[in-house]
Amino acid sequence: MTTQMKRILFLFFTLFFFKRTVFGQNSVDARILLRATTSVAGGEYFIDILPQYVSTKIIFKLKNRMRQFELEADTNTIRYRHILDSVKNFNPNNDTVKTYLEKLDLIYLAYTLYDTDSIIVLNNENKNYVKLIQEVLKSPTEVLENKNHIVLDGTRMNFILTNNDIIRTVYAHSPTSTSNPILYKLITETTSLYRKNKMNNFLSEKRTNGY
Repeated sequence: MTTQMKRILFLFFTLFFFKRTVFGQNSVDARILLRATTSVAGGEYFIDILPQYVSTKIIFKLKNRMRQFELEADTNTIRYRHILDSVKNFNPNNDTVKTYLEKLDLIYLAYTLYDTDSIIVLNNENKNYVKLIQEVLKSPTEVLENKNHIVLDGTRMNFILTNNDIIRTVYAHSPTSTSNPILYKLITETTSLYRKNKMNNFLSEKRTNGY
């Protein structure tokens, strides 16, 4: 596999092909689902925020390890990569590239082992956090994103925002308090809530790349 293909694979995996989630497809009125991936360390984690009337459930899934041997030996992995290697016009707009990169991403997720934990926070005791969730869901995409903020080898994030019947995806690259203030606040306050509730080493900043 060429270096160019590896770079496009990473870009597609983290920015385009997260239509299916590893948390299931429950019907919800509001939901924020984050997938964060780092290119250098190979780290990955998911945060699933499910607000309800009385409380909000937050699920955390952190990559533990990849069943790499089984992934590489999977006949579909070999076949899909062979198809991609044969594509002459290898770019993000090619339908064949899109289709088979999505298939590869689903295989990747299937062979990845995750550590999982969750918390439930009461809305009446965390009113500012509930307001923050609503701000994220209601803010226009162009307000949340910052296409001019790019950090080499940083953390690529995509947020699937569900608000009633409207589902959209928002992208951020190593968000900070100045580049993507609303998304940054959501991430840091969500991780802070877990750490205050659990006070363990599960959600260390090392595993969330500093967040």
